[in-house]
Amino acid sequence: MPKRLLARCKPDSIDEFKLAAHQRYNDGLILSLKGRRTAAIYVWGYAIEMTLKAAYFSFLGKGL
Repeated sequence: MPKRLLARCKPDSIDEFKLAAHQRYNDGLILSLKGRRTAAIYVWGYAIEMTLKAAYFSFLGKGL
């Protein structure tokens, strides 16, 4: 039996936000190379959001 979603989730962390930003940035690059410009912009927006979250929590000194 698969684990429930809440059982699979780990607490958020600055490193997780940075990793998510890096992965979504690369996804955006792939999308843009395939001509999916609108999708690339959307995914890059997500990368920016994760980068800002990492910077904000680093600034606050929260290890999350």
